[in-house]
Amino acid sequence: MIPSIVMSDLLKISKENIHIADYLATYSPYLNDLWTHHGAWIAEYSDCVPADIINNMMQEILDFDYKNTTESDIMRFLRLQKHRSHLLIALCDIFGDYPVHTITQFLSDIATLLIELSFKYAVHDTIKRGKLILPQPEWGQGTGLIVCGMGKLGAFELNYSSDIDICVFFDTEALPESDPYMLQEGYIKVTQNIVKLLSHQTADGYVYRTDLRLRPDPASTKVAISLRSAEQYYEQSGQNWERAAWIKARFICGDPVSWVKFQTMMRPFIWRKSLDYAAIQDIQSIKRQLHSHYKQQDIKVSGHDIKIGRGGIREIELFCQTQQLIGGGRDLRLRVNTTFDALDALVVKQWVTSENADILKNAYCLFRKIEHRLQMVSDMQTHLIPTDEHEFEQIAKFCDYKNSTDFTGAVTEHLNQVVRVSNSLFAKEKPLAIEEGNLVFTGHDDDPSTLKTLENMGFKRPEYVTATVRKWHGAYRAMRSSKARELLTEITPIMLKKMVQTHDADTAIMKMDDFLEKLPSGVGFFSYLLNNDALLDLMIDIMGSAPDLADFLARYPETFDIMSDANFYNPPDNIDDFKQEFSYRASTNIPLDKVLNLLRRFNREQKFRIGIAVLRNHLSYGDIGKYFSALAQCCLELVVHYVIKEFCDKNKINQQICEKNFAIIAMGSFGADEMNAASDLDLLMVYDADSDESIDNPAIHYNKLGQRLISALTLHTQDGILYDVDMRLRPSGHSGSLVVSVERFENYQKHDAHIWEHLALMRARPVMGTDILKDKISKIIHTILSMPKDKSYIKDNVHDMREKLLEHRKALNIWDIKLEHGGIFDISFIAQTLGLIHAEQYPDILHHNTLRIIEKLYLYQIITHNHFEILSQSWDIFQKMLNLFALTKVNLQDLSDLSDLSNIPTTLKERIAHILNLYDESDIKNMEHSIKNIYFSVQSLYKIYIH
Repeated sequence: MIPSIVMSDLLKISKENIHIADYLATYSPYLNDLWTHHGAWIAEYSDCVPADIINNMMQEILDFDYKNTTESDIMRFLRLQKHRSHLLIALCDIFGDYPVHTITQFLSDIATLLIELSFKYAVHDTIKRGKLILPQPEWGQGTGLIVCGMGKLGAFELNYSSDIDICVFFDTEALPESDPYMLQEGYIKVTQNIVKLLSHQTADGYVYRTDLRLRPDPASTKVAISLRSAEQYYEQSGQNWERAAWIKARFICGDPVSWVKFQTMMRPFIWRKSLDYAAIQDIQSIKRQLHSHYKQQDIKVSGHDIKIGRGGIREIELFCQTQQLIGGGRDLRLRVNTTFDALDALVVKQWVTSENADILKNAYCLFRKIEHRLQMVSDMQTHLIPTDEHEFEQIAKFCDYKNSTDFTGAVTEHLNQVVRVSNSLFAKEKPLAIEEGNLVFTGHDDDPSTLKTLENMGFKRPEYVTATVRKWHGAYRAMRSSKARELLTEITPIMLKKMVQTHDADTAIMKMDDFLEKLPSGVGFFSYLLNNDALLDLMIDIMGSAPDLADFLARYPETFDIMSDANFYNPPDNIDDFKQEFSYRASTNIPLDKVLNLLRRFNREQKFRIGIAVLRNHLSYGDIGKYFSALAQCCLELVVHYVIKEFCDKNKINQQICEKNFAIIAMGSFGADEMNAASDLDLLMVYDADSDESIDNPAIHYNKLGQRLISALTLHTQDGILYDVDMRLRPSGHSGSLVVSVERFENYQKHDAHIWEHLALMRARPVMGTDILKDKISKIIHTILSMPKDKSYIKDNVHDMREKLLEHRKALNIWDIKLEHGGIFDISFIAQTLGLIHAEQYPDILHHNTLRIIEKLYLYQIITHNHFEILSQSWDIFQKMLNLFALTKVNLQDLSDLSDLSNIPTTLKERIAHILNLYDESDIKNMEHSIKNIYFSVQSLYKIYIH
């Protein structure tokens, strides 16, 4: 029953022997401010019943002349009505003992009329400005406009600081003579004006924060949507949480005929004909996400979120909505939008006992009262009970409890009762695979507790994570089926927990987003991952630890289908096997451009296989160089073959002569069989001018051929490039010809090359050409490197090079294993310098591979066994680490301090530790110490052998 007390009697009531004004000043600065400004207005209605005053206010809103007013005047009127109504309703709430559902009804009724008045004015003003044309420019029927109230507004359960959730639709068929595009633009303008009228902060404050994000796909749709677009969305992508949200929807204003049409359209989406037990799993997941870290005995009143916390308002609402979705398709009694009506309907249907319904109603009333008091303090949209002792005591008394102890006892009892009743429905739910805290991704608002949970888990951009997961549930074709979304809901917390164990959790979710965007179907994918933990681990590892591999999967999601093949993780390890693999993709007579497209994809797929083989521990990081170098040589040979064929056909040149006289020398990491995932091709191209067969102007001919070859290797297409090419090691560098004769190459290396160029030549090997020409080049290289040399001159030059390198290319930190003193460059300098010095005496010491040179140095006792162990083991560790960093695209700046283990992704920490042969926790904490010891040992040898 609504109390019939008149205002004069209500205002005489005092609490705790404190006058109303003093009471408000003590507990609610917000209401005290309203009392200061509007208390005199309240006094004018001293002989009236509050409900009558509210009815009078509502009539004033209805009678407002919106056609003959200014924007500033209507904004002032809206704010005045809101402030006065809130003050009046709050006085009824605090001092008049009005029931909660009456208070929320008052608040919702006032809001409804203020929204309608805003739309009336906005439509009229937009028509007047020529931005909207309606055949009958009158408000209501015939406009095709539908304004839906959602959430608490829709269910007549608004609170004092609620956002108002609305959705705006328009029916083009209601206005067949209108231009649909112009109509949409006009109603978009109307809706944007509404937001301004209601939400804009003026000297009089604001009316309501207006939220339009419950509309279909808010990230990509306009603020006003046609019924046809809405229908397509809900048919194809509508989610169960949206079905639950639409239970509370109601017509606010606009065209009632179009609203009836809209209701008819939405009915099959919201209310399924069969008992929808599949939907319950999705709704249950919302509850599990809300409370995954709570246990019943863990409930604490201080700091509790009375809305979404364990046993709170949301849990009561979900209890009702879940059962409404299950049975509402068959039983019209369940199609109600208020919480109390839903509970009553469930009692009538005998799905809920009267006792349990009363428990939930009583708890709901208490929690809404607490929510109201919390928001009355400062007009803040909060649901958190304070943790500060004084503030906690104040809220307890504001809620009519003598002290905080009584308040705590009552709230705890009701929370536990709600949990007990709720568990009776959700008893069979599966637990989430995460215990860190709340994980809520439904709806459109970011749950603060979820953001905190994600941050604590290790995500640097929790807002991005929540937005991305919400997008997964509706925006992508793979998630269009309810089964796919159900599986996604189940697997999401598992994936998130695994992502934070990768090198970069934020990159992991970004790469997974790229993959899911292009995935054709989600049911099979998610089902497979849920039943194959090893494959799930691998997928997450790829996303968070190997960005290039993740990019490949995102571009070619069909690759996932063949990842279950055990042979996929054993890529070819030699050139002939790679060629055999490629022969299955391309026939021999296809044009060059198609060959290159196939070869780019083949190359990326094989790199992907090599990387996966490493991540799956089928292949050691130390073996990567051999695999990547074999793949590079396979691709290079194929490109050269097809380029020469096209080039010779076009220029009418004998292909056999061209191939016979042309050769390519691999330099750098390619020449040394030490390539990694990020390596380019260091090449040197030569031609044999002394051959019997001649070609007119061979220098011009082969340079054009070289340019065409580099173009083919480096051309950017939608599949990327094949390889970057570095030609700086050719004679005379950038100023030299792209392709030089073998004679020019030999003369330059004998007479003009610097020491650093001879060091580079130590890693050279011919990889393209006839066996005769490659043998000729190898002998030239061998002869040049075996020439007598001044040992001191070489060492001094090498040391000067090293000093300049340290000066101009400083290491970022101790994990910059190439540049750090004692790292890869120093071992290379030691091996190549000693090899160059002793090649005259021991010709077979020459080898393109650094580790093989080190072995030869030990064989000929140029270095001791102890020094051999230091150099070979250090080189092995550095090569593995270099391959790890290249595969995972590690930013060295992120590795500046590994002493703080909390900042180190788990998988990266484990992989570095494994390479360093550290296994227990105490050793892992000494990774920096271990790498520094390696550097120190190599530095000592550098001083012994170089300077």
